Amino acid sequence: LTGWDNLHPEFNFGLNIYRSIFSVWQEYQGLGLLAGMAHASDLPRQLFLLLTSFVLPSSSLRYVFHFLMLLVGTLGIYTFIEGFFLRHKDEDLRQKTAFLGALFYLLNLGTIQYFFVPFEPYSTFWGFFPWELFVFFKLLNHPSKKNVIIFTLVNFLAVPQAYVQTLFLVYLLCLGSIIVGDIVLHKSLIHMRSYLKLLLIIFCVNAFWLIPNAYFTFKNVLVTQQAMNNQMNNERFFQINKKRGTIQDFALLKEFYFDFINSETNSKDLGYMMQPWRDHYKSQTVTFVGYALFVVVIFGLFGRNKNNKYLWGIFALACLAFLSDTPLFADLNNIIRSIPLINQIFRNPFTKFIVPTVFVFSVFFSAGVSTLVDGKILRNHRKTSNIFLSILFVCIVVMGYPIFRGYLFYSKSRLVIPDKYFKLFNYFASQDKNARIMNMPQDSYWGWGSYRWGAIGSGFLWYGIEQPIMDRAFDVWSKPLEGYYWELNYALKKQDIGLFNQVLQKYNIKYIIFDESYIPSDSMPLKFLLKQEGNMLFNNTTVQKKFEVDGIRVYEISPGIESINNIVLIDKLPSVDISNSFDNIDTAFSTLGIYKSPVEHDKAEYVFPFQSLFTNRPQIDSSIQITEDDKSYNIMTPLLPGNYNIQIPSSINQNEKTQPVNIYAKKDKETLTLLFKEVNPRIFINTTELKEKQYAITTEFQVKGNVFIVDINNKDFFPIHSLKNQLVLIGSAYLDKDSLPNEVNIYSVEQGSHKQIGFNDFSATTVCNKQLSDEAPPAEVSASSGLILKAKSHAVCATYQASLKGISSTSLNHLSFSYNSSQNELPHYCYFNSIENTCLNDNIIPRSGFSQQEKGFSEYFESNSVDSSGYLTMIVDPGDNAIANHNGKIQYNNIQFASYPLIASATITSEQLNHLSSLSWQNIDIPAQSEMIVQFPKLSNSKAINGIISQSLYKKSGFDHNKLLEGETNISERDENGVKSLRLLSEDNFLNFWINLPEWDNGNSYLISTDMRRLSGMRPIVNISSMSNKYKYVNTFVPAKNTLTKNYYLIGPNTEFDKGLQILFNASSFNQIPTVFEIKDVSITPLPYSFLSQIKLQKADVNPIINGTIPIVSIKSNVPRYDVQTDYETKSTIVLMQSFHEGWIAYEVYENNTFAQLFPSMNGREIKEHILINNWANGWELSPRKHNVVIIFWPQYLEFIGFGLLGLTLLGILTYRQRE
Repeated sequence: LTGWDNLHPEFNFGLNIYRSIFSVWQEYQGLGLLAGMAHASDLPRQLFLLLTSFVLPSSSLRYVFHFLMLLVGTLGIYTFIEGFFLRHKDEDLRQKTAFLGALFYLLNLGTIQYFFVPFEPYSTFWGFFPWELFVFFKLLNHPSKKNVIIFTLVNFLAVPQAYVQTLFLVYLLCLGSIIVGDIVLHKSLIHMRSYLKLLLIIFCVNAFWLIPNAYFTFKNVLVTQQAMNNQMNNERFFQINKKRGTIQDFALLKEFYFDFINSETNSKDLGYMMQPWRDHYKSQTVTFVGYALFVVVIFGLFGRNKNNKYLWGIFALACLAFLSDTPLFADLNNIIRSIPLINQIFRNPFTKFIVPTVFVFSVFFSAGVSTLVDGKILRNHRKTSNIFLSILFVCIVVMGYPIFRGYLFYSKSRLVIPDKYFKLFNYFASQDKNARIMNMPQDSYWGWGSYRWGAIGSGFLWYGIEQPIMDRAFDVWSKPLEGYYWELNYALKKQDIGLFNQVLQKYNIKYIIFDESYIPSDSMPLKFLLKQEGNMLFNNTTVQKKFEVDGIRVYEISPGIESINNIVLIDKLPSVDISNSFDNIDTAFSTLGIYKSPVEHDKAEYVFPFQSLFTNRPQIDSSIQITEDDKSYNIMTPLLPGNYNIQIPSSINQNEKTQPVNIYAKKDKETLTLLFKEVNPRIFINTTELKEKQYAITTEFQVKGNVFIVDINNKDFFPIHSLKNQLVLIGSAYLDKDSLPNEVNIYSVEQGSHKQIGFNDFSATTVCNKQLSDEAPPAEVSASSGLILKAKSHAVCATYQASLKGISSTSLNHLSFSYNSSQNELPHYCYFNSIENTCLNDNIIPRSGFSQQEKGFSEYFESNSVDSSGYLTMIVDPGDNAIANHNGKIQYNNIQFASYPLIASATITSEQLNHLSSLSWQNIDIPAQSEMIVQFPKLSNSKAINGIISQSLYKKSGFDHNKLLEGETNISERDENGVKSLRLLSEDNFLNFWINLPEWDNGNSYLISTDMRRLSGMRPIVNISSMSNKYKYVNTFVPAKNTLTKNYYLIGPNTEFDKGLQILFNASSFNQIPTVFEIKDVSITPLPYSFLSQIKLQKADVNPIINGTIPIVSIKSNVPRYDVQTDYETKSTIVLMQSFHEGWIAYEVYENNTFAQLFPSMNGREIKEHILINNWANGWELSPRKHNVVIIFWPQYLEFIGFGLLGLTLLGILTYRQRE
């Protein structure tokens, strides 16, 4: 039994019990982090399972525990009803109704959903909640030492429920509602002293996990709220719950999991996780039975039982939690959820409140049955009463019947973990316990995934491996760990071994586990995931395979930063000011090596103003600001004051693949001169420009004539005529700096041949894909209407059969025509070259969009090779998914073909481009409150595309929705005052609309802008990915604004072999509230990404330094404590390779004895200079002398204080002598 959320201490009881005792700092979770969950609370359950393991196999322990909780909970609700709630009733009636209440508690749909994907805290909560309330009332009504002991014992056994600490909060809310209800109804505080005593016992029993968790809430709760996983999920979870927020679903307890769709990567088909139960509840009989039982619940709720008052508050909480789409309760929900902390805590009300809900349903059901049986009609008719009770028994069994067919647990959870993982555990048991492990493959921030052997969930390796594992499941608790993921993710997508090794070194990673059966959730297909091993590990000289078992391989990393027990001493460190944002690349680390970040920012020696060009999170997280006007884009970032030397990198000598140039031309007699002038970004400090010299390359051609076409790389074409002996700007282009030279060709228009294409010379239409047997609708040809092509579901072609003269291997061809579309058909043609086996006119960017009004089209393309069998084909393509499922239709008119001969050519090599400019330094005084602005122009050429929506370049790509759902989806075109936009609507469904650019070169960097607004519902999601390998470059939501807002996404250079770009917009609605948003436009322009990231400011009085490690003695006593001895005669920095937290404190102790080591604060001096290292680790600066240093994580003592309170409570209760 495994998968989903799970706990597996049985893999290594000693290790997991140790972690629970030292639980405040979770060292095994990635880079180490302050525990955000109550890990210590699982200690009682771990001890129980340890004892159970001596008589049962470990593979059965999870089954045994969950079934035990079902038994405990069922007995608990029976005891609560029979022993307290209905204690005033006749014994026989009391027992029978309590039995039915217990059966209802066991078999209702809410319980089934709760156990369907079992999680130990949930099962514990379900099992012990009735007992907790029973012993609460028992002790309140009958105070005695025995009842105090029982009360304390039950609360201690229930502690594992607090692993998800919000369950404990719900428990307290329920107790609070009972207390408040009692006070209000009795208008007296007579029981307040007793209540306080009981609450004090509860606090002391839970203090060992509760006090540390309170510390986390005060110090780190924002980390959890701002984690990418939670930002993407919080609203989604609540909206999914809200779908079932009606009184009808509340009555049947249909909630969150009932609608959960299994869409994991290894699933062949989409389907509902609880399909057997959905099929069961499709029956009108079952539904009727459910509603009938709810009527009994309501009857009991308003019955005359004097104990009802205690549970009315819990019922009100249940209504507030689950009637989120019901008037009044919906308004209250919105008010409460406006508080971010509460919204985070109760984002999924089902998992938190379903237990109190089914509890009060069961109790009031028993009360209702008791009232009915004890009423006038049935009171004196024993036989009739028994028949009535038997009918209710059958109804309850009918309601939960699938449980008897084996549908208590999800089928994908009833699995046996393969033996290979236990062999992996054994391997790491003999390795360095402090070595950090990277797990691969990686392609998603969700912290969720599936295995090809069937499991789905958040993972389990760390329960059997002691070493820290850099898993995504822990990112929600650690900002540095999420930062690690973004850096790793970019290195993997760029397929850059150098960047990959930089991540390994920066985060002190020693091992890599590559599991070819693991598929991260929402990731690329498996075949691409498996390539990560070949791309990053096979040819990587820093890694070596050490272990392999059945598709799992372990690689060891060559030493990077030599640490001893996570401690390293470094003599000199450069200081860098780091923004609080995420990065794709840590430019400071790649440039300077290990660095520190001073507490006072203005003391930093180095500043990388644009180190963070990261936009794969909500835009509000970005440290940069982007604006634009008609001519340029502006990227701005604040600067620190001081005297700096500013390093401005060459835009061509760094990692950029292209150089933008403006092209000027002039002609003197028969000499045509072209000048290629570099277009570099302009840099401003406030309003002062840091001017750089602009360089140029000049080429001359000997040509005759006056009308020419200038062709740059068969991508950009510039018609020129009537030139004079004075340079004029003819356009702009991007020159490539790879190994192949840039080709500049000059074609003569005057020497060219021209041909009018006759419509009657086209062949009969065929389906373009020859592998399809579909028949193509015939073309319509006439002098007045031109060539009309139609298509049903596949692209249709008509081939021109007459000869096209004048074409040679060196000619430039020109096709022009006018066209009009029926709906969304783009103009499409192919000049097919059988030698090249391709269309010579293929372009990265569509030249023209669909138009229902007649529109002109003009395009150039080179021949490249002689091909006498080449032919021209006109095409109609209805698109991958036509918006209205219409038949495609397009009309072509006035088709003209021209061919121009090549009369001159030249090349521009990367060597020439590399000499255009070089690295430069400037010295400048930067005043306070300054900012750096980098401005780069908007250029119109083959590598930029502006106005995808306004130019109608989008519909061919199409859209889709979830066909499993019946809700509405729609895309409509809008035109307001001449401004075009697309409106996407989804109601209780998912709608994806995408723009595909199949030939886009992802080796360059780009700025993608969207102009959008949200009108209602969920926030839209933008997903930008490659088409070949399905790499997700961006996957984030758009801020929820109801006015048109520009959002910018910076895409760094990725692998050039991953062709094609897809920009996808997702509108998700999980209930009857429609998600509606508008897209005004989408644009793409090249971006000098590497140029920006490598701008560096260095204090004028700073000289470059080379750092090195220093030998030390380091002893790790336990998880939160290190003893370090140093003896170095110059200033140095001691580095702790755990994620930075203010709870880490270093003391210099003066005596080396046990007392000093245990209580360093009482026999030493705190080292105040606690600094950030490499933007994630801890560092302390030491003076040049011998040091004995003790490093502790002081919040761990909070857990020890809690253990002390627990012990004192137990001791006090056991030794307490009750007065007569």
